[in-house]
Amino acid sequence: PLEFDSQEAREVLSTRPDPKKQSLSTLRDMFLKEKQAEKLAIKTLRGHATHLKTLEDTGWDAYQLRIDLQAQDKADSTVYNYMKDIRTFARWLSKHGVVFDIPDISKPRRTRTRDTFTSEELHVIESQPMDETAYWVTMICMHHGFRQGEPLQLGYQDVREVHGYWCFDIHERT
Repeated sequence: PLEFDSQEAREVLSTRPDPKKQSLSTLRDMFLKEKQAEKLAIKTLRGHATHLKTLEDTGWDAYQLRIDLQAQDKADSTVYNYMKDIRTFARWLSKHGVVFDIPDISKPRRTRTRDTFTSEELHVIESQPMDETAYWVTMICMHHGFRQGEPLQLGYQDVREVHGYWCFDIHERT
C-alpha cells in the first residue's frame, strides 16, 4: 500500500478500482491522478501526461515509441525523458500487480556529429550583407551555441549584467 501525507491522496487511492481489471488508458488516468495528489510540479505532470498519451498512440509499445522518436530525429535527452516517464508508469503498474514490459533506458545513446564551420566559412558568413536583425541573430547563434531561431525568442529581460559581464539569462517563464 502507498502512503501519502495528504488526506486528499488517501481519498483518491481508497476509491480506486482494482487496477488488474482496468484498461491501460484508465490506469494511465489513475496514475496521473495519484501523481497529482502527490502534488508533483505541473511541468512534471504535463510531461507524464504527454509522454503516456504518445505511448498510447503507439498501442502501448514502448520499444516502438523509442524507435519512432529516434526516427523523428528527437534529441537523445527527449527520448530519454519519454522512456524515464514510461518506466515510472511501468513501475507504478508493477506495484499494483499489472505486468507491463519496462523499456530499457540505459542503452547507449546515439552519437550525433555536427560539422563545425571552418574559419573561412565563418568569415564568409560574417561578411554577407544582412540587415541588423539578421546580423545579430547570426552572431548570437555562432558565438553562443543557440539553435537557429532561438535568439528570436529572447526578450530584453533575458539580457542582464552579472558581476560586470553582460550575459543571457535563459529561464523558463511561467
